[in-house]
Amino acid sequence: MRAPTPNLNLPWDARSVRVRSGEWQICSGRNYTGTCRTIDRDQTHLTGSVRRIQSMRPTGGFGTGVGESLRGATAEFFPAPKRFGRRIECNGSSCARSEANAFCRSVGWIVARSQALETVAGRSMVSDVLCARTPF
Repeated sequence: MRAPTPNLNLPWDARSVRVRSGEWQICSGRNYTGTCRTIDRDQTHLTGSVRRIQSMRPTGGFGTGVGESLRGATAEFFPAPKRFGRRIECNGSSCARSEANAFCRSVGWIVARSQALETVAGRSMVSDVLCARTPF
């Protein structure tokens, strides 16, 4: 997989996982619930409830191209989100909102609860994005 997948719908338990790049969260429940584990390298012997992988998504870890993040149980904060390894440029608050929502969906969340614009070298960049499962 190369993208967030909220429902793998696998009819079997996984015994191993190959990580080609970056850092991934694998979860035993759909929509990134249940027992979750963050991995950044191949796992040759999965054990316990994590063997029942039902969802997975990239984190803000190295090599994912989405920028650094701070992940909690129900939300993830991206101070400088990236798309394809580059900051997201935008002009205007409505653009920032739509770009932040699109970014959050692309990394496995449902909605951006908040976002801001930051001026970097004279350009407006989307910043301080809080992605979550629910809008409230």
